[in-house]
Amino acid sequence: MRSATLIGRKEVQVKRPWLLTQVGQRTSMLISIALSVVLLLALTLQNALVETPRYVVTEIDRTEISECVVLECGRIEAIGGLEPESIDVTAGQFVNTIRIEFVNHGRLVGEREIWLELRDSSGKWLEAGRTKLNLNPKGKTFVEFGFVQNVSAIRSGVLSLQY
Repeated sequence: MRSATLIGRKEVQVKRPWLLTQVGQRTSMLISIALSVVLLLALTLQNALVETPRYVVTEIDRTEISECVVLECGRIEAIGGLEPESIDVTAGQFVNTIRIEFVNHGRLVGEREIWLELRDSSGKWLEAGRTKLNLNPKGKTFVEFGFVQNVSAIRSGVLSLQY
C-alpha cells in the first residue's frame, strides 16, 4: 500500500517501511521465534554443563585419602579447585581453634568432610580432627577445627589437610 505525499506541487508515491508490511512482520516474528528457541537450547546446555556439576560434591573416599601441607596445597582439583588461603589459630580456655579459609574456585555448592592432622617438626603424630566443610559459591568458605594441643605446638607443627 502506498501513500501519497505532496512535495512542492507534485504528489509523490511513498512506500511503507518494509517492517511495517505483512511480509516484514511475519519475517521478524519468525526470526524472534528462532532466536528464542536457540537461546532456550543455550540455557539448557549452560545448566547441564556448568550449573549442575557445581552441586555434585563427592564425599571423602576413606580407602584413598590424599593429603598435603595446608598452605602448600595450591588448588585441590579433587575437591573442585578448592584452595587453602590462610590459617588462623585462636587460643581458647579448653580448646584451641584452627580456622582455615578457602578460595572456592569451582564455585561448588554442598557439603564435604575434610580431615586435619597435626604432627610435630620431627613427624610425630600429635592430634587429628575432622569436620564438615560447607561450600557456597559466594562469600568466605572456611572450616574450624578444635585441637587441645597448646598454641605454640600447633604453630610450630605441620598441619596436613586430608581429603
